[in-house]
Amino acid sequence: MGSRRRGSQVVEIRLGLRDDLGAVIGHPLRSDAARTRNIRVLRIFTEILFAKDMDRTFHSEQEFVAFAAAFARELKAGDVIGLSGPLGSGKTTFVKAVVKERLGSDPVSSPTFTFWHRYGANPPIDHLDLYRVDDPSDLTELGLDDAFDGSSIVLVEWWRNAPGLLPPVHTEIEITGKGSEPRTVALRQAQDDKSGAQDDESGAQDDESGAQDDETA
Repeated sequence: MGSRRRGSQVVEIRLGLRDDLGAVIGHPLRSDAARTRNIRVLRIFTEILFAKDMDRTFHSEQEFVAFAAAFARELKAGDVIGLSGPLGSGKTTFVKAVVKERLGSDPVSSPTFTFWHRYGANPPIDHLDLYRVDDPSDLTELGLDDAFDGSSIVLVEWWRNAPGLLPPVHTEIEITGKGSEPRTVALRQAQDDKSGAQDDESGAQDDESGAQDDETA
């Protein structure tokens, strides 16, 4: 993640949050700053942190779960998270941590045989598992595309089995490692490239216009 200045401003926040963020940024937080600024500064920090691509390695399940919990606090309705990685890497563990942070409880079980679970948080959380999807065309019949109406947070395990299901703008999280091994998390922000294509087209038109002006001159 690169080096970061060890600020003294983020301390004594709500229960467990300091340790969670310490796991996210890779070092413990100090406890000698003005308490009235803590939550505001923390929110700004995490919004910036999770808005960027990153790669992190966690050497314990506690660190991994703390990262997922901190990530969960920044989610909002309309956010779509695609989780990938081999069996046993921790995709469902990540989802459990997200749901527990948002609900205050852990009702999650791997929905491999039911494809879709909804949890009644605010906003709701839709948990999709595409492990047993062989043909992406079956998804329409299953009605899974209804989960992407923008009213909920959507977490999709094995999303690469049906990449067309996810909207153009989403977050991809790939988890590697198994058993007692460290877990490496690669977080990427996928963006709609239509605006870029439109910019290219506009630039081409400008170039063409400039060439015509030069020819006229």
